[in-house]
Amino acid sequence: GIYHFELVLVKDSKTAKDNPILVYLSDHAGNKIPSAGASGSVTLLSGATKASAALQPDGENRLKGVAKYASAPDTKAVLSITLPGKPPEQARFTPFANAGTDAAAK
Repeated sequence: GIYHFELVLVKDSKTAKDNPILVYLSDHAGNKIPSAGASGSVTLLSGATKASAALQPDGENRLKGVAKYASAPDTKAVLSITLPGKPPEQARFTPFANAGTDAAAK
Protein backbone atom coordinates (compact mmCIF):
# COMPACT_ATOMS: atom_id res chain seq x y z
CA GLY A 1 0.00 0.00 0.00
CA ILE A 2 0.90 3.66 0.10
CA TYR A 3 1.51 3.64 3.84
CA HIS A 4 4.47 2.81 6.05
CA PHE A 5 3.60 1.41 9.49
CA GLU A 6 6.32 1.02 12.11
CA LEU A 7 5.42 -1.43 14.87
CA VAL A 8 7.31 -0.92 18.14
CA LEU A 9 7.19 -3.57 20.88
CA VAL A 10 9.13 -4.04 24.12
CA LYS A 11 12.15 -6.20 23.24
CA ASP A 12 13.22 -7.36 26.70
CA SER A 13 10.03 -8.72 28.29
CA LYS A 14 11.07 -12.24 29.28
CA THR A 15 7.61 -13.14 30.61
CA ALA A 16 4.16 -12.29 29.33
CA LYS A 17 2.92 -9.12 31.00
CA ASP A 18 1.06 -5.96 30.00
CA ASN A 19 3.40 -4.14 27.61
CA PRO A 20 2.83 -1.15 25.33
CA ILE A 21 2.41 -1.40 21.58
CA LEU A 22 3.13 1.65 19.42
CA VAL A 23 2.50 2.10 15.70
CA TYR A 24 3.92 5.08 13.83
CA LEU A 25 2.11 6.18 10.66
CA SER A 26 3.84 7.67 7.63
CA ASP A 27 3.87 7.42 3.87
CA HIS A 28 6.73 5.88 1.90
CA ALA A 29 8.39 9.29 1.57
CA GLY A 30 8.60 9.55 5.37
CA ASN A 31 5.86 12.17 5.72
CA LYS A 32 3.88 11.80 8.95
CA ILE A 33 0.26 10.74 8.60
CA PRO A 34 -1.98 12.26 11.29
CA SER A 35 -3.42 9.68 13.68
CA ALA A 36 -6.47 11.81 14.61
CA GLY A 37 -9.58 9.78 13.79
CA ALA A 38 -7.57 6.63 13.04
CA SER A 39 -8.09 3.30 14.78
CA GLY A 40 -6.52 -0.08 14.66
CA SER A 41 -5.88 -3.42 16.21
CA VAL A 42 -2.94 -5.77 16.53
CA THR A 43 -2.86 -9.49 17.17
CA LEU A 44 0.35 -11.05 18.49
CA LEU A 45 0.91 -14.78 18.01
CA SER A 46 3.67 -16.77 19.70
CA GLY A 47 3.40 -20.55 19.80
CA ALA A 48 -0.03 -21.29 21.25
CA THR A 49 -0.26 -17.82 22.84
CA LYS A 50 -2.42 -15.11 21.30
CA ALA A 51 -2.76 -11.52 22.51
CA SER A 52 -4.80 -8.70 20.98
CA ALA A 53 -4.98 -4.97 21.54
CA ALA A 54 -7.08 -2.09 20.27
CA LEU A 55 -5.02 0.87 19.08
CA GLN A 56 -6.04 4.48 19.67
CA PRO A 57 -4.49 7.79 18.56
CA ASP A 58 -1.64 8.86 20.83
CA GLY A 59 0.22 11.85 19.45
CA GLU A 60 0.70 13.39 16.03
CA ASN A 61 1.23 10.24 13.96
CA ARG A 62 1.11 7.42 16.50
CA LEU A 63 -1.37 4.82 17.71
CA LYS A 64 -0.98 3.10 21.08
CA GLY A 65 -2.34 0.02 22.81
CA VAL A 66 -1.44 -2.48 25.52
CA ALA A 67 -1.33 -6.28 25.33
CA LYS A 68 0.01 -9.09 27.46
CA TYR A 69 3.03 -10.49 25.59
CA ALA A 70 6.60 -11.68 26.02
CA SER A 71 9.41 -10.79 23.63
CA ALA A 72 9.69 -14.22 22.00
CA PRO A 73 11.68 -14.78 18.78
CA ASP A 74 8.76 -16.63 17.16
CA THR A 75 6.28 -13.75 17.69
CA LYS A 76 4.24 -12.76 14.66
CA ALA A 77 2.06 -9.64 14.53
CA VAL A 78 -0.96 -8.89 12.36
CA LEU A 79 -1.79 -5.19 12.25
CA SER A 80 -4.98 -3.58 10.95
CA ILE A 81 -5.20 0.22 10.64
CA THR A 82 -8.19 2.26 9.52
CA LEU A 83 -7.55 5.90 8.63
CA PRO A 84 -10.49 8.33 8.42
CA GLY A 85 -12.48 7.82 5.22
CA LYS A 86 -10.19 4.99 4.02
CA PRO A 87 -10.59 1.23 3.90
CA PRO A 88 -8.64 -0.83 6.47
CA GLU A 89 -4.99 -1.62 5.69
CA GLN A 90 -3.22 -4.72 6.98
CA ALA A 91 0.44 -5.47 7.63
CA ARG A 92 2.29 -8.47 9.05
CA PHE A 93 5.45 -8.36 11.14
CA THR A 94 7.98 -10.71 12.74
CA PRO A 95 9.31 -8.12 15.21
CA PHE A 96 11.77 -10.28 17.15
CA ALA A 97 13.06 -12.51 14.36
CA ASN A 98 16.32 -10.50 14.26
CA ALA A 99 16.09 -8.91 17.70
CA GLY A 100 19.80 -8.10 17.76
CA THR A 101 19.54 -5.93 14.65
CA ASP A 102 15.83 -5.09 14.39
CA ALA A 103 15.37 -1.38 15.10
CA ALA A 104 11.56 -1.80 15.13
CA ALA A 105 11.71 -3.91 18.29
CA LYS A 106 12.61 -1.50 21.09
